[in-house]
Parts: sequence; structure tokens; C-alpha cells
Amino acid sequence: MRNKQTKVVATVSDQRCGPDFIKQLHDNGMDVVRLNTAHQTPETCLQVIKNIREASDKIAILIDTKGPEVRTTAVNAPIELKRGQDIIIRASESTTTADAIHVNYSGFVKDVPDSSSILMDDGDLELKVIRKANDALHCRVMNKGTLKSHKSVNVPGIHLDLPSLTRRDKEFLQLAMEQDIDFIAHSFVRNADDVKAIQQFCKKKPIRIIAKIENTQGVENLDEILDYSYGVMVARGDLGVEIPAEEVPLIQKTIIRRCIQRAKPVITATQMLQSMIENPRPTRAEVSDVANAILDGTDALMLSAETAAGKYPVAAVRIMAKVAKRIEVSRSFEHFDPIHAEYNPVSEYIAMAAVEAA
Repeated sequence: MRNKQTKVVATVSDQRCGPDFIKQLHDNGMDVVRLNTAHQTPETCLQVIKNIREASDKIAILIDTKGPEVRTTAVNAPIELKRGQDIIIRASESTTTADAIHVNYSGFVKDVPDSSSILMDDGDLELKVIRKANDALHCRVMNKGTLKSHKSVNVPGIHLDLPSLTRRDKEFLQLAMEQDIDFIAHSFVRNADDVKAIQQFCKKKPIRIIAKIENTQGVENLDEILDYSYGVMVARGDLGVEIPAEEVPLIQKTIIRRCIQRAKPVITATQMLQSMIENPRPTRAEVSDVANAILDGTDALMLSAETAAGKYPVAAVRIMAKVAKRIEVSRSFEHFDPIHAEYNPVSEYIAMAAVEAA
């Protein structure tokens, strides 16, 4: 599966990271290992890095930092929330309980206005702010659900004043520099300043930065982000929470097209073969999703829970590689149709004419 153009990125957790397992993934088409720092420590990451290098020196490594995100704190046990229930949200590191949800961003109560919708756990749980106090948001649960530890928190349409880099991000960036890691994928990049913050921190040992586009600001500021990043990732999970789901396919195509115009690598990620977490074969819709991303011109495809925690990680990599190889055969140069793109300096017209005349 090595003779394909589209790269396969597979997420590997510290719970399943032996050299033999990593070699199996590589032999079946994996090109890059992703380490998700949301679920690992620098110490466990270091062990996985050692195992990757023992498995093969041809596998690239990508460390995915958490970036400026908001999450709930830990719970002692899963909390069942009922529709219509009232609950408060506070900004602190205290344990989340059935009476109060705590989030890890100190400015959350200040930044979130009255009547806002707050989405948790990738949008599975919605709360509505019904009253704002000085130290808490009084909310109503809009749909029943179960809240577990460290779940994502999104407030669509609201710009939270989060720092570009957290203390935890800096720990992993330091590890990346010490270990000569190939790529950093930074989450929730909003503008060029977020990319510059990483460049400044890593100035003694520059690393290729992949900016994860997963919020409205990132989409709006795509061009300036591309000016400073090595490439971008279309992170469809959080993007689909921040932005209406029906808009995500169009945004995905726009981002890929813009990256082609700018000669920047682009990774398409999230729920590519989601059903293979539990099932040995993907759905037809998932195969079509992978195929369409390749036809659009994505440089790489990423597997997340499919390989990090799924029951069929090797099969997921193998199937993704097989789909990529098959679709690439039928993909023509004309399919990209760059002559009709908005971004067309004279040099691109000349290059296009030369290719078509050849």
C-alpha cells in the first residue's frame, strides 16, 4: 500500500502502541502517526515515540496539541442530565457535579452572553443560558444526555478570549522540539497570531505547523493562517459543532481548493470511517466520503478513534489506503479545474497552459 499519493494519518494511543502494532499499521498503508495530547501525558507520548521509531524510521510523527479549547472538568461518575433541568456553569477546576458544571477557562462566565446556546460533548448535549450572574451561568438543559469527564464545550458564534498556547501545549511543544517531531497540529487556530505564537515558542528549533480549522474564526481567517502555517487540517468534528452541519461539506471543499491554490498540504479528518470503531467494514457513505475528499484533492486522510480505540485498527488503515489507491487512478488533472479559481496570478495561468499543451 506504499504506492499511493494520498497519505494516511492514524491516531495511536498509549493504551495500544507496541512496535509490532505500529508496524502492522505501517505495512497496511499508514504514513503518519498522530499523538493526541488531549488524552496523553508527555511521558506516555515519549514512550509511543520510542515505539514508533523502533517499528520503522519511515513513519512521520504528528503531535496534536489541544490549543485554545474549553472543556468540562472531571466527574466522579457519569452525570445524567434531563431535558428541562436547571443547572449552573462555573469557571473553575473543581469537580463537576449534578448541581454545577465546571469548565477549565477562567473567563467563560464573563465571555458568554445571556441567551447563548452552549454545546457539550461534540454537540450531543445542549444547554441554554437563562440568566447570567457574576460568578455563574444559570442554564437549562435542552436535551437529555450523559456528561462524562473532560468533554468539549462550544459556544457557536461567540468568540472566547482564550490564549493561543496553554501551559500544557508548551510542555508538548518542548517535547516535540527535543524529539525532532515532524509536525505539530494545533487545535482551534483562529488567526495568524495563533500560528505565530507557536513559531515564537519553537524559534530555536522550527517545526512544521498544521493549523486545525475547526471554528468560524479559522474559516474566516483562512488566508492569513495559510500565510504562516505549513498546512491545515479540516477538523470536521468541532467544525460541525461550531458551524451548521450542512455548511461543513462546502467549507471542506473550499479549504481544500484554497490549499491547492496556495500549494499548502491539507489533511481531511474526523469520522472518516467512524463505523469501523465497532464494525469490520465501513458503510458505503463513509467510503464515498473518503473518495470525495481524495477527488477534491486532499493530501492526507486522518483516522482518529478508528485506530486509537477501535476494534479493527489495521483493517481501517488498509481500507482507507485501498480506497485512496483506487480513486487516485481515476482522478484526472482536469478534475481540480484551477483555471476557474479566484486566486490566479499570471504565473499560474502560464503554468496551466504549459501543462495543457504538454
